[in-house]
Amino acid sequence: MSIMETVLVFVVIPAAVIAVLGLAAMLKKPELRPEPYRLGDPWPYGPLWWSAVDEHGHSHGGHGDTSDAQPIGGSASATW
Repeated sequence: MSIMETVLVFVVIPAAVIAVLGLAAMLKKPELRPEPYRLGDPWPYGPLWWSAVDEHGHSHGGHGDTSDAQPIGGSASATW
């Protein structure tokens, strides 16, 4: 493979692909989206509730109120 072919395969073709994808992304019409919420603005939507815990009624596990419950992790002294 000559130097010209190597440059074509590893430089020109990838640069052309990136340029085409970049131009396609810039020419895309922006979608209609509501204006972002700013702190202090009234909230025009219904109340939202988010919880990191999946609250489904399963019969196993507890809340650590039993006498044999072990604390999870360590403390600020980095002992786990």
